[in-house]
Amino acid sequence: MLSTLWLGILIVVGVGIVTTLRGRKRYPLPLPPGPKQQLIIGNLKDLPTPDQQDWMHWLKHKELYGPISSLTVLGKHIIVLNDAKFAVQLLEKRSAIHSSRPKNMFTDMSGWQYILGALINPDHVRKTRKHLYQEIGSKNSVSRFNDTQVAEVSRFLVRVLDEPDKLQQHIRKEAGAIVLKIGYGYTIEPHARDPLVDLADKAMEDFSYALLPATWAVEFIPIMKYLPAWFPGAGFVKVAQSYKSRSEAFSDIPYAFTKQQISNGQFVPSFLSNLIQSNPVEPGTEEEEIIKWSAGSLYAGGADTTVSSIASFFLAMALFPEAQRKAQEEIDTVLGGNRLPQFQDRDDLPYINALVKEVLRWHPVVPMSLTHTSTQDDTCEGYFIPKGSSVLANIWAYTHDATIYHDPMSFKPERFLTSPDGNLPERDPHMLVFGFGRRACPGRTLADANVFLTVAQALTVFSISKTMENGVAQDIPLKFLPGFYRHHDPTNWGLAPPNDPHWQPPGSAWAIARGSAKVPAAAPAPAPVPVPAPVPVPVPAPVPAPTRALKRGMGDTDDDDDHDLPVRKKLALGEMPEYPDVPDPARLHIEEQEAILGMKAPQEEYDMDDVCDEEEEFSMDPELPTEEEL
Repeated sequence: MLSTLWLGILIVVGVGIVTTLRGRKRYPLPLPPGPKQQLIIGNLKDLPTPDQQDWMHWLKHKELYGPISSLTVLGKHIIVLNDAKFAVQLLEKRSAIHSSRPKNMFTDMSGWQYILGALINPDHVRKTRKHLYQEIGSKNSVSRFNDTQVAEVSRFLVRVLDEPDKLQQHIRKEAGAIVLKIGYGYTIEPHARDPLVDLADKAMEDFSYALLPATWAVEFIPIMKYLPAWFPGAGFVKVAQSYKSRSEAFSDIPYAFTKQQISNGQFVPSFLSNLIQSNPVEPGTEEEEIIKWSAGSLYAGGADTTVSSIASFFLAMALFPEAQRKAQEEIDTVLGGNRLPQFQDRDDLPYINALVKEVLRWHPVVPMSLTHTSTQDDTCEGYFIPKGSSVLANIWAYTHDATIYHDPMSFKPERFLTSPDGNLPERDPHMLVFGFGRRACPGRTLADANVFLTVAQALTVFSISKTMENGVAQDIPLKFLPGFYRHHDPTNWGLAPPNDPHWQPPGSAWAIARGSAKVPAAAPAPAPVPVPAPVPVPVPAPVPAPTRALKRGMGDTDDDDDHDLPVRKKLALGEMPEYPDVPDPARLHIEEQEAILGMKAPQEEYDMDDVCDEEEEFSMDPELPTEEEL
């Protein structure tokens, strides 16, 4: 062990000398300004750690060095773009030379190298994007899945009414159900936790950490992948091993499920079944990996983005009740209280559309872009960008730029509408939040459609507010988890369970099941039916006397129409059928997972606090050389 330690120290010293000499290369123009480099390690100490909010870390560079800045870490250049015009100039208009990805050793170690966000091989990128754009690249193609989205959003509303204190869990289940159905033809377990949703959620959490830009030390010193897990500062090795077991299960299990369903003649047409049938490939080939990970990329681009946006919507409605009130007034006016909003109503709901845009701007799903790599030398604003530079776009800085968005920290959907005095709408955030050029998110149209429908229908059914204690609204701590996607810390949620349907039955859109039970808008409401006091429900905020819609999750009432919970659920879902209680051939259980792969789906947990501590400690030390330098 001692000899290995000394060998590591000698390598560290050697790489310091080599990279210091390499970093002295002269360029025809100056690099963008940045922090002063230290001997040997350069700007290593200026990098964010995995537990930091990297967009806030890099935003400090704008204050110190201007809208475009640079760092050099062990001879590698990092260009930070804190102004949207530079991101458009380089990543959009010159996408041909700024759309590659860096070779990230941690991504390879953790098994995520085939997902679209990490792909480097241009041919693989082209094939994967082609697969995705054929299925979900336009509004017309996405509209084929409208029925699936409508059904799952309705079921989301039912779950929230049944268990309002599990809102975040329901958001994840809704997003997972939609993308798994579209991607794999898979129907989730309706009455309990679904094994594949759980696996995919955990894998997405891993993915969010694995692709954090300029974070993992092995990203700069690839030879560190050979370090044993016990070596000081090599905690990332154990993390990568844990990530890899789940990334392989994430790609293999649903893929094997769809193939099995096809062979049994029981498959539901889906993104993956279409690819498998139209692109026959040999098992174990690179082509099979591309098809397998095209479906995985669909999940990554469609599910986690939706989860983040919908969670941000609920937060915004609690923090900015005036926006919630205006949105509900528009729904009342346009739909008359007869039904829930549908996709065909979107053009008639301008404030709801503006609210969706404001959700995307206020809390962008991906506040810091994945790393772009320059494949040629380039210049920008008189600064030199060397070939091989890593280029980072700070999307959060763009959507909170006061020169683009007035009062950017406030939630104001009106900014995207023409004002009464003729002021034009502010810049559409869709142009900024889904990436740039050839690396723009191919699942953005699907995610946008799902967010719209969920937002519109949730506003119709629920009143969203802060947690109350002793009659006083409690502050919501805006604490976010580290990672590539922006997710609010569930331990600091701070929201009262959604309650108090916006309309009272029987005229409520919820009670009449989105118009399936035809109730004329002008029909007078019958006298209210007396109901017993509600059974106490353990929620953090007091719940008002429940209406029929809320009562469905709290036991029976004296109302003959409400005595049967399954009947009430069918009413809530309208003409959408309930999940069958008999075994569904398109539902995957744990036993089937094990039978397909001869393995158990990985369930182990790993404490990211330990990882971050080890990584932060290691980042203060000199590093090891690249393989080419030995």
